[in-house]
Amino acid sequence: MSACSLMDSTTNCPQPRSAPWNCSNTASARSVAPRSSAFTGVPKGRSSAPSNTTAITTSAWPGELANEGEDYRAVFTVKPGDPVKVTDVDIRIDGETEGLRAVDMARAAFSPRRGQRLDHAEYERSKAAIHAALFSVGYLDAELATHRVEVQRAANTATINLAWKVGQRYRFADTGFDGGQFPDEFMQRYIPWEVGDYYDQTQLLALQQRLFDANYFAISQVQPDLDKASAGSVPIAVTLAPARRTVYTGGIFVGTDTGAGIRGGIERRWVNRRGHKMKFETILAQRLKTLSTSTRFHCPARTTTA
Repeated sequence: MSACSLMDSTTNCPQPRSAPWNCSNTASARSVAPRSSAFTGVPKGRSSAPSNTTAITTSAWPGELANEGEDYRAVFTVKPGDPVKVTDVDIRIDGETEGLRAVDMARAAFSPRRGQRLDHAEYERSKAAIHAALFSVGYLDAELATHRVEVQRAANTATINLAWKVGQRYRFADTGFDGGQFPDEFMQRYIPWEVGDYYDQTQLLALQQRLFDANYFAISQVQPDLDKASAGSVPIAVTLAPARRTVYTGGIFVGTDTGAGIRGGIERRWVNRRGHKMKFETILAQRLKTLSTSTRFHCPARTTTA
C-alpha cells in the first residue's frame, strides 16, 4: 500500500497530489521552449513543426500540445478521482486545559472530522482556532509540537495528528495607561479583573468596551505587553487618546404645541480630572422658552467577573 505524509502544506509524496486534493478537471500551461523530458512526440522546432497538435504522454496526465506560432500551448486533462476521507483525528493538548470553555469549543468545532472529506483550508482554520483559544485563556507560550496529515493514496484515506505543548498559564500583572487625560487612580476603577487572576482575553474586551462607553476617549487599545511577561505574569498596556472635550449641537424644529423654534446645546464631556460631565441645552420657540443644565458625576465601579 502506497502512502505519503503531509506536514501541513508541504508534501513528501513522490507522486502528483491531484488525486487526494480534488483538483479541477482541466488545467492549461504555456511553454516557450518545449524541451521537457516529460513530453513524448513533441516537435523540436518552433513554427516549422509538421503538425499543429501533438499528443503528450506524462506519468500522470494525458493531454495535447498545440503549436501557436513561436509558442506552444499544453492542455492536460486531469481526472480527480474519489476524494480522500478522514478516518481518524487525534488532537492532544497537554496541561490542564479541559473545562476551559474557549478551548473546548474550538476543539469540538475542529474540521474536517472523522468521515468528512479532507479539506486543507478547513484543517488550517481549525488548527489556528485552537491555537488562538489557548492564547485567549492565558497559555501565551503554547506551541504546536506535532502537525501531521498522513494520506493513504491507495485507500483514499487520511489521518490527522495534532499536539500542543501549552506551557504555563499566565496571570494578570499590573495595568498601565498611556495617553489619557485622567490620573491612574481614576482609570484603575475601569479594570474588571484583579492582579493575579488568570489572563483572559474576554476581560480585555470588557475593559475596552467600558472605556468606549465612558465617552472620554477617541482611541482605546488594550493588549498584553508580551515583551515584559515574566514569571507567569503578563502586564497589560492600555493606549488612549482623548476625545473632543466640548461638543456643540443645534437645529430647528416645528411642533404643534410649541410652534417653530431653534434648539442648541453645549456638552462638556469632562470638566475636571475626576471625570465629571456637564451639559447645557436651550430651546427658543414661539410658545416655549427653556434652559436646562445637567451635571453627571461619573464614578466607574471596579467590578470583577468570574
